[in-house]
Amino acid sequence: MAQGIIIRTNGTVEGQDFNGLSDYQSVVGGLITSIFAVNGDIEGYANDEGLLLGLPLNPVASILFGQYLVGNVIIIGAPDDEGKDTDATMTTLHLQYMTQLQAAQIMHSNSLAFTE
Repeated sequence: MAQGIIIRTNGTVEGQDFNGLSDYQSVVGGLITSIFAVNGDIEGYANDEGLLLGLPLNPVASILFGQYLVGNVIIIGAPDDEGKDTDATMTTLHLQYMTQLQAAQIMHSNSLAFTE
């Protein structure tokens, strides 16, 4: 089991306990793909077919991970030595509060545009 954070496309952020693959798939709405932040401190999961399915842009997750992401995104801690998911760290959990502010700024700003 891993504690993580869900970043929804509408900018809302919430914590959740994940018990495995089915929990991850339920949140992202399908098959999952692993994503990693540039600094490698956090891992996330997104819908593997999100672009093909036309899922909406997730601007907050895109900024955090430094790549174009669509649909709901899950943040968890970096994998351990055995490759198992770990809990999001206190630093990562702090993102729950920071990302809500970022989301509000992004959603109400015309100064940031993403293109495919």
